Amino acid sequence: YGRSVLSTSTKNETVLETLYTIRDTLKILTDGKLTPERVEGTKKYLKGSHLFQFESQSAFLSTLVMFDHLGRKYDEIYDFPENLDKFSREEVIALSQKIFDWDKQTVFVLGSKKLKRQILKSKLFDFKEVKIGNFL
Repeated sequence: YGRSVLSTSTKNETVLETLYTIRDTLKILTDGKLTPERVEGTKKYLKGSHLFQFESQSAFLSTLVMFDHLGRKYDEIYDFPENLDKFSREEVIALSQKIFDWDKQTVFVLGSKKLKRQILKSKLFDFKEVKIGNFL
């Protein structure tokens, strides 16, 4: 699909702490420090929670419509646990490097003007200020 989104909310006072935590967590994936135990634990969690995403009829129908739109086969829904087992730790790391490299992320922070100074000082990422009026 070409897009991934991580979203969170926090107080202005903890924005930088939150951003550092997200960056450090992504670096575990992209630096190859992901343990085999973590991979297997995540697979178990995903398998266990997979079908719960379809509890409502609208969620299931929305998924079918999305699959139609993307030209994907419905079998992917039913074969999810087996397909998940095929992913190796190395593949997860390689995909993470491709998708979650911190230097390739767009970070959108909506908050007080005071945050600008803090974020610029942190040098966590290149900064671009956008006026909210441009989106209304």
